[in-house]
Amino acid sequence: GEEAPFTITPDRKRGVMVFRSPQSLQWDRMVDFMRAVEQSRYGLYIKQIERTDFFYDEMGQGYVKGVRVVIGLPR
Repeated sequence: GEEAPFTITPDRKRGVMVFRSPQSLQWDRMVDFMRAVEQSRYGLYIKQIERTDFFYDEMGQGYVKGVRVVIGLPR
């Protein structure tokens, strides 16, 4: 089957949601996503970005592979 582009798993004990994407994402898309999280009216914030593989394609476009972002819920 098709891999989902990402999963979001709530972790209630830690009060966070874990966003994972097995695929490669364009870095500027990733930045847009993080900005959208930070500016959402739900009080979410980026708590942690796990180190991911960063690479450039032939066109010089930056990508991240295997993204994992921990999103903090409103305090």
